[in-house]
Amino acid sequence: MKKTVTTTAAKETTLSVEDIHAATAAVLAVYGTLSSVKPLTAVQRREYYRMRLGPQTLGVLDNRLTAAREHRHLLPPSFAMPTFERDTVLVGALQKCASATEQLLTRLRDALLPVGNRAVHAGNVAYAYIKASPGAEEQVKRSVGKLSVYAGRTRSANPVESPPSPPPSAIGPAPVAPSDNPDKKAA
Repeated sequence: MKKTVTTTAAKETTLSVEDIHAATAAVLAVYGTLSSVKPLTAVQRREYYRMRLGPQTLGVLDNRLTAAREHRHLLPPSFAMPTFERDTVLVGALQKCASATEQLLTRLRDALLPVGNRAVHAGNVAYAYIKASPGAEEQVKRSVGKLSVYAGRTRSANPVESPPSPPPSAIGPAPVAPSDNPDKKAA
């Protein structure tokens, strides 16, 4: 049986569970091709993010590669031109892959959000019906498990009382926000 999900966005899209499973398998296959990439530590990631590898930096990098190719005679013999060329081309390819992946992730979220919202709403309605049925909740709870998002949370037997708030007159006048200050308003 092919289960179909229809999202209501700018245009109508029909997805099936089989299509999503096939897409997931394809993404995992692509992920497998990048298995030689070692994950960065949090410190390394922060350090590299500081370099700001945005479109402007990548454009300058391409221009510098072109300049280095045209003026190779000005570079010292110890300069690793083949490594620089390979890394620059690899950066461009990785950037295109990252951009395509971000677009894919945006599209997946655009599909997930309305479908997830509908499913959660339907689950809330079903749960309300189950709660309203006398005796049925315990029977279903035993067979299904947790039905409520808050089922595992319990309130403390001795809740911590917050100190009583002072009366409004003891607090004083409310501070004036910069936008509310009549002296500084633009004419």
